[in-house]
Amino acid sequence: MYISNYRLVDSRRTDREDVLAAVKQDGNALKYASAALKGDREIVLAAVTQKGDALKYVSDELINGREIDYREIVLAAVRQSGEALYYALAELQRDSEIVLAAVQQDGDALSFASYDLKGDREIVLAAVKQNGKALESALAELKGDREIVMEAVKQKGYALKYASAELQGDREIVMEAVKEYWSALRHTSAELQGDREIVMEAVQQDGCSLIHASNTLKGDSDIVMAAVTQKGDALRYASAELKGDPKIVLAAVQQNGGALEYASAELKGDHKIVLVAVAQSAEALQYASDELGKDGFRLYLADFIKNVFNVPEFTFFATILFGAKGQVSGDNSNCVLRLLGPSEMKQLIWEYAGVRSGEEWDLISRAAINAGVPTT
Repeated sequence: MYISNYRLVDSRRTDREDVLAAVKQDGNALKYASAALKGDREIVLAAVTQKGDALKYVSDELINGREIDYREIVLAAVRQSGEALYYALAELQRDSEIVLAAVQQDGDALSFASYDLKGDREIVLAAVKQNGKALESALAELKGDREIVMEAVKQKGYALKYASAELQGDREIVMEAVKEYWSALRHTSAELQGDREIVMEAVQQDGCSLIHASNTLKGDSDIVMAAVTQKGDALRYASAELKGDPKIVLAAVQQNGGALEYASAELKGDHKIVLVAVAQSAEALQYASDELGKDGFRLYLADFIKNVFNVPEFTFFATILFGAKGQVSGDNSNCVLRLLGPSEMKQLIWEYAGVRSGEEWDLISRAAINAGVPTT
């Protein structure tokens, strides 16, 4: 074998055929070639075509002595990996054809371009279409170019961060940015952080983007409900009034029991809300009111299980079946259960008080497990 872990065996470092085969397999094998072969046009071209970053291993002789070949090699390198532009000579970082090829492969390569080309509209537009973050490297005048910024935020919403202040207040651009990435909301104008449609788009992606909404929208029940439904922890950013809204707090703790931490003092003592929170997360109990947070909730739950949900499912069904059984004489016309249709029977079964079955019992049993309360 001519390579081992991409390292050419010493005896093969000067063997042209072996080195050529090695760099075709992994361009970085050029690192271990002899100095003479690092200046071999065919070998170097094969290496950078396979791995553009191999450009950093090209010999000084090739760079300084054969400029035409070197430009061809750099062009091949950036077409394979735009970041290879970093290893090119400064004069080629000013070459518009090479830089355009680099940013088309990797928009971030714009950061390695010459100052003048960072202000070249064609190059910057190509860069942000490939990677919106490239807007960061553009010159200030192009950060205020509406088409360029629009393309940037469509590709990466958080590129809004690098746009001019004027365009950070452009509603259409901001909406596109937020659609691509909710956190772009933090980089828009105060006015648009109060735009109901934009904020709704953001909180539906990540409820915690509510932190960037205006105070008015933090008190909007529809916005906050959407936020806590997506991420219960978003309750922490709601207005004080909505932290005391039972419907909103219930939705929050259903998604994340720990959101109980941000509920109003009154609702931290609400048995139903604490029950739902603890069923979702055992950690939620630490946020309950003093009355429920110690042993109060456990005692409440134990009493509820003992005195309300105290009929095992199998006992209930046995009772129903026994009651529905016909008499020996065959005359069961007086049996009330016989008169119920299938849907009525089902409703009777699932609404029967105290049966340890159904959604409510599942909620109670999960809470009991999380709180360390026996269910038997």
